[in-house]
Amino acid sequence: MAISDLAGSMREDLEHEGPRVAKLLTHKTTLHFYLLDHTHAVLDRLLEEAISPGDPTSLATAPDFAATRLGALFHMAFDGGRLQPPAHGDGSGAPRSAR
Repeated sequence: MAISDLAGSMREDLEHEGPRVAKLLTHKTTLHFYLLDHTHAVLDRLLEEAISPGDPTSLATAPDFAATRLGALFHMAFDGGRLQPPAHGDGSGAPRSAR
């Protein structure tokens, strides 16, 4: 539930930026870079915490911080058509994006 809530919150934030920004994120390439940027930010915070641990109550040290953030980004990627589950019975075993 937290993942869906966060994905919804991210979408709402984008809508508050204006219709132009919200519309840009319906374009697959733009959505791809948006999701990549947010994924990089999550990894950057985790790396920062690992290199120089700070406040023990930091958001990045919460056990579900990365899982929730990355889960929401994957949720948005599926909704935006950037990721698709593999077709049943295709037999290749490779992700659709690698074919």
